[in-house]
Amino acid sequence: MSIQNELGEYLFLCEEMQKLQNFIVESPEPYCLTISPKKYMRPAGLGNKRFAFALMALTHGDETAGIGIVNALLRLALAGIVQIPFPIALILGNIEAAERGKRLWQSDLNRSFGLEAKDVATYEEKRARQLSGILKETLFFLDIHQTIEPSACPFFIFPYYKESYAFARAIGYRHHIVTHWGKPFSVSGKCTDQFVIDHGGVGISIELGQRGLHPEQIGDGLGLTLNSFGEISHFLNKGEHLSFSKNRVGETEEGKLFTFSQIEKFEADGKFSLRPGLTNFQPVREGDNLGTLDEKPLRANSDGFILFPKYTSPMPGKAGEAIRILKPISAVDLPKAD
Repeated sequence: MSIQNELGEYLFLCEEMQKLQNFIVESPEPYCLTISPKKYMRPAGLGNKRFAFALMALTHGDETAGIGIVNALLRLALAGIVQIPFPIALILGNIEAAERGKRLWQSDLNRSFGLEAKDVATYEEKRARQLSGILKETLFFLDIHQTIEPSACPFFIFPYYKESYAFARAIGYRHHIVTHWGKPFSVSGKCTDQFVIDHGGVGISIELGQRGLHPEQIGDGLGLTLNSFGEISHFLNKGEHLSFSKNRVGETEEGKLFTFSQIEKFEADGKFSLRPGLTNFQPVREGDNLGTLDEKPLRANSDGFILFPKYTSPMPGKAGEAIRILKPISAVDLPKAD
């Protein structure tokens, strides 16, 4: 199914959801759906948040598995197979880019949150302003992403906070986690997960694999979403400090933990050329040739794994990143306090 068909089905499913008698269904912004059970008793654990959970897709327009997950969830809800247990928000991000089959339209939506009003100019920056109200009112947040190049495995990625780490481990125990602390992921605007965290929520992102409407990735993302329903219900019903179960039934091998050991950036007028065939989580050894940066050899500074290799600049004429290298860590290496 094409992205145009998925967008059309999303609009149709939204109309069908609004016919249900047991839910309050609203669309506070274009391509945003909020669903609240009418007989919902607000638990203490929800605090001052309006939505217990928000799921976001199409933050980048060509990462299309997310809309497949949203549509699958809506179909299951309409069929009565899945119950919506608490107020949720379903968000489609960069519609302009998605309709054109592009990652971006005028800028990067995932670097556009938290900007001052005077700095908002592009479609993505305006869209971030539209969505900010919902994200500020969200307790738990999952952003669906896909990689540009192939990936050996799906993986979570988010700034480290103990609640975010617990949430990711609870809903996807076997998935690897890439996390970071200290410096922000981007020096421009905030990513979605960081924006949610900065407003008192728990935010994480998942990279399901290479971009496209792949059924196995849609199934994986839907599973993570349904796991989220269960874990969040458990947390809200207890009304206590965040404490998730260690692992889910049948998941016996914990995913590994990584952080960045090398980040190679280029300036607006810089030149880079990566060695052909680099993929996400591909192992590298110290000194391995990665390509060239500003016409100088680019090599791995240490043993590790490749992350986010780029063969073209996402935004020509602007500074960016060519590649990152990951190093494995353990939980004892994580910051002791957020």
